[in-house]
Order: sequence, then structure tokens, then C-alpha cells
Amino acid sequence: MADKRTLGLLAAVVLLLITAGAAVVVIKSYVWSGESADSAAVVAATSSTSAAGPATQPETWVMPDFSKMTPRFTSADFGRDAVIMDKPNGKIASKAGFYFFESSPGTFWYWHRPWPHLNANFACEVVGRIASGEQATWSLYLSNLGTPHQGIRVVFHADGTLEIDRSIVADAKFSEIHIEPFAHPAIKLGAEFNRLLVVLRGQDLEVFVNGVSVCEPVHLQQHILPATISLSASAGPDEASRIEFTSCNVWWVRN
Repeated sequence: MADKRTLGLLAAVVLLLITAGAAVVVIKSYVWSGESADSAAVVAATSSTSAAGPATQPETWVMPDFSKMTPRFTSADFGRDAVIMDKPNGKIASKAGFYFFESSPGTFWYWHRPWPHLNANFACEVVGRIASGEQATWSLYLSNLGTPHQGIRVVFHADGTLEIDRSIVADAKFSEIHIEPFAHPAIKLGAEFNRLLVVLRGQDLEVFVNGVSVCEPVHLQQHILPATISLSASAGPDEASRIEFTSCNVWWVRN
């Protein structure tokens, strides 16, 4: 009888141990699963943050499409042959669809065409190239012709860099932003034509070259509106240059 009781007690102990062991296994399994779930959540959150990119990542700027909009102004006069200025140090003329500046060494031309004064936000597109002159530049000027005079210029250099600077004919008392010459893959090199589009909204200037934004919008220090647009060309100190333009168009834009 004692043996039976002993055996029964041993069986109960063994059963208790087996049950306790199973409970431990279940608890360990639950804890492990919980850790896995938490880890997965962390990985998912990390992946999501990574996909979004850092907070300082620049926004992708998209070039506006003006193809279906009627220009406020278009350079139809480029198609008419005319000599605008002919002097010993250079010539400005239009012929066979080109509006061109020929400059002797060290010469700078700033030509304000009789284009409309722009009293509201606008976009201006110019297609131009440096046909000759390794030190030459061509520029689009946006100017407020009030007194004192102030303005900005976007400059193409012969080495394929672009510069944004205050107008060199602006009053010296006005400071303005200056972005040093920089290269960009969108800028075509050599004697190829580049299509420059600037969009001015208040004091914010967006700059596109050949359909690509080449920098983040630039906040101008001065008020340009109401504005006029001008084209300019310069030759380096040691050689003559020829700058050619094929078109210039202006559109109104919304805020």
C-alpha cells in the first residue's frame, strides 16, 4: 500500500514537473514572439523614415508648362533683319531668326528692348548661346527701373557655369543675393543653345535650364516688381565674342 502511495506521489510530482516545464516553454515562446513583433515594428518604422528621406532633403522642383499659354510678349522681331546698333566696339542686330551681339575685347552690352513693364508675377524664357569667345557671358536682367535702380541678373559663362547676382547697373547702396558660378548637368556646354526659364513670384525666383531646376528657389533681398527684362552680352578682356538668341517669351503666372 505504501509502495502504491509512493508510486502515486512520484507520478504526481513527475506530472507537475512536466506541466511546469510546458508552461515555461509557452511563456518563453510568448516572450520571444513579443520581442520579434517589437523588432519588426522598429524595422518597419525605420524603413518608413528612410523612405521619406531626411527633413532637409530638397523638394523636387518641377518646371511649369507654358506650352498651352499665350505669351504676354514674344520675340517675333527676331525674325526680321535689322541693325540695332553698329559701333567700332561691337554690333547688335537681328538676322535670319537670330538676335545677336558682337563684342570687341573688354566690351559689355546691356540692351533694354522696348518690352513691356511687368507689374505682376511672370515667367520669362530665353534661348541663347555663346557662339564664340572663351571668356564671354550672356545674361538675362530683371530690373526695377525705379529710383534708385535695382535688379538681378542670371548669367551664363563660357565655361558652362551659371551665376545669379545683382545687376551691375544697379545702385551701389542696394545689396542683393549672390550665388557664385556653379556647374549643373542640365547646362549644355560649348556653343550649344541653353534654354533659360526664370519664374518670379514676388521676391522668389525659380531658375530652370533646359527644363530642369538647377537650384532651389532664390529669395531676393530687393523688390524687382514692377520689372523690365533686358538681354546682355560681354566679351573677355583678350578676345572678341558673339552671343546669339533665338527667342524670348514672357507669361503671366499665378501666385
